[in-house]
Amino acid sequence: MKRVSALTLAVVASVASTSRAMEKPEGNILVCVSAGASSAVRAAAEKLAADVRTCPVLRGLIETHRASKATLVSSEELLGKKAFRRAAHNHLVVVGLKSADPLVARTWGQYLSVDEEKKAVYMQGYGHLTGDVGYVESDRNPFLYSHKVRTSDHTTCLFRISGTTERGVLAGLEAFTGGLLNGLVAADTLVRHRGTVLDLDPSLTAPPLTLPASVTLRGGQAPYAGWTQVWESEYRAFIDLGGDEPRGMWRAKYLEPGALDGVSLRTWNAAFHRMAFGNAIGIAEFETDEQARTAAEKAGGRRGGKKIALAGRDAWVFDQPSDMTDKAHADEVYVTSVGNAVVMSSLTREATGKALQQMKPDPDRRVQASMVRLPEPEPEPEAAPARDEPGDRRIAKGDEAAPVVAEKQDDDHRTTAAPPASGSSVPVALVVGLGVALVVVAIVLSRRSGGSAKRRRR
Repeated sequence: MKRVSALTLAVVASVASTSRAMEKPEGNILVCVSAGASSAVRAAAEKLAADVRTCPVLRGLIETHRASKATLVSSEELLGKKAFRRAAHNHLVVVGLKSADPLVARTWGQYLSVDEEKKAVYMQGYGHLTGDVGYVESDRNPFLYSHKVRTSDHTTCLFRISGTTERGVLAGLEAFTGGLLNGLVAADTLVRHRGTVLDLDPSLTAPPLTLPASVTLRGGQAPYAGWTQVWESEYRAFIDLGGDEPRGMWRAKYLEPGALDGVSLRTWNAAFHRMAFGNAIGIAEFETDEQARTAAEKAGGRRGGKKIALAGRDAWVFDQPSDMTDKAHADEVYVTSVGNAVVMSSLTREATGKALQQMKPDPDRRVQASMVRLPEPEPEPEAAPARDEPGDRRIAKGDEAAPVVAEKQDDDHRTTAAPPASGSSVPVALVVGLGVALVVVAIVLSRRSGGSAKRRRR
């Protein structure tokens, strides 16, 4: 058997290495739309793919060298087995209805439930809404973060744009292009058909303060990437501090160069999920300047913050709450007030100070063209007395099975059996009599068993 030379082994290793490198696609942006999408949805997706720099977060990925170009692809194509690596190692923008796009359905998250037939959605922090609703969500790429990929030297993201109707999808795509990272969008009037304790009326009003186009962080110049609609539970946190509830809240994100290198809690926190607080400026707008100053002081004091001077203002600094497994990566949070707004920054102290110097009320902040209106639902008419007509409550006409009894949900969302309809064939007196008889029998049996027990002890 001939000996293999060292040169031959080196060539084979080089070819194998090159082959593995070629198998790993370059991290780019794939704008995904179903082959069966309507002409309007496809045209909107094509427009975004042709000029992704109009979208702050996609422009940020390019400026920080996490992507170099965008390509329009078929959703069905990415679901093929041979396309898995391509889907995992690129940033995905999926556009379409859940019922019409298999990739949207495959990557659907856990925060929103949608009923396209009824044009209804439910989302924690927003409640139940009906109408032409658009949905924007930013998350990590579920293909990369799966059991098929053991590790990676980079993180890729997924941006999901969907809704209850095609109009909702188009409204969501327009809002995403305008800077919305997470939230609900109204293409028209929305109706709140059921109330919860955490209801929030979605709005496209942009943050009320001017924000810098980029900030200098540890990794270099970090471009502005967009903003998230803050959900109602965070509004309530200010009430817990003993203050007033804000009239509006926003979280603006900056993409630090190198922040998406590797896979860790830190890369997740630096990305664009609705609960990712890294490299962010939070804004809570109040009715008055005094309310904002009081809220900032209470927020800093409650967290055990240290009072400092920052950009000529009183501010408080404290450690950012973190997962117990990742305390080493916790950043500091700076809290102060600007006019009638509380500012909460997880940027560095220097970047926060420079950003504060640029902040001022923004008179040109974008307001949604058709503001969301939530009319009170009309009171439901009282139900007419039920009639015991043949076949009314049966599964099918002529079926002799027992009547189908509907179920209802009480206020605690527990399912309970509906009460029997009036005119039931079972007499009330008979039911009461049977109940009394069962109680008497239970008492007699209890006494007998007690007596026998006493006799056994004797």
